[in-house]
Amino acid sequence: MPRYHNVHVNKGFAKYRADGSILIILAHEDPRVPYANWLTTAGHTQGTMSFRWVKPQVPDAVLPHPDTQVVDVSRLSTMFPDVDEQ
Repeated sequence: MPRYHNVHVNKGFAKYRADGSILIILAHEDPRVPYANWLTTAGHTQGTMSFRWVKPQVPDAVLPHPDTQVVDVSRLSTMFPDVDEQ
């Protein structure tokens, strides 16, 4: 297993969807689909994930609210086909 892992996404390198949102895939192995926002678990089976907004230019009520789902990697391209197009 490599020593260094991609463990964050920021606005500088995030791949945005057509609606302006981003999809972050957290998986044990590379899902082998053209999603730019893949983070590895680095072999961990549990842990903590956090989201933060630094100096947002909108009121708190307008900030995005992350949504999570557990899905089989084989279903990703059918669930989120618009990401493939970018």
